[in-house]
Amino acid sequence: MRKTLDRALLGLCLIAATILIVSTCLAAYNTIGRVAFTTSLAWIEELCCYSAGFIMFLMLPFLEYNDRQLSIAFLDEKFKAAGNIIGRKILFYIRGAVTLFAFYMLAKSGYATFTRNFMYGSKSPTLEFPYGILYLILFICVILVIFFWVFHLFLKQWKNKEGGGDIELN
Repeated sequence: MRKTLDRALLGLCLIAATILIVSTCLAAYNTIGRVAFTTSLAWIEELCCYSAGFIMFLMLPFLEYNDRQLSIAFLDEKFKAAGNIIGRKILFYIRGAVTLFAFYMLAKSGYATFTRNFMYGSKSPTLEFPYGILYLILFICVILVIFFWVFHLFLKQWKNKEGGGDIELN
């Protein structure tokens, strides 16, 4: 099960990387056009703004599932340096509960936002892309964080690191 989740997260990372590459190329093209030809395309600016949001939300499940959040790693390293496995486990489950609650609240308001935008047919100013679809994608990413955290809480393995006796989280 964990390998399947790892593959799904890798897929999200590849999608985010692809969006980053395309967005960077478009932004570079637009910058060159603005500097060399004193003209730029407004739709590229709008698309790059949306791309930044997508990248951030697409990476959230990966960061949460692999304990890559900066503030979390700092606290975990404190307990790890002290050799306190009980503290690390408590921190892990508290962090999971807080994260699940926060993302539940985001999902709740995100659902209302994307349904409202679908209902009113709101569109972006330049691309005229339906906001409902944009917010739906962000909502799905938030749901993925919840999904991965629930699995993470149940699939977390606590084992001794070979040789040193230190406890490693896998």
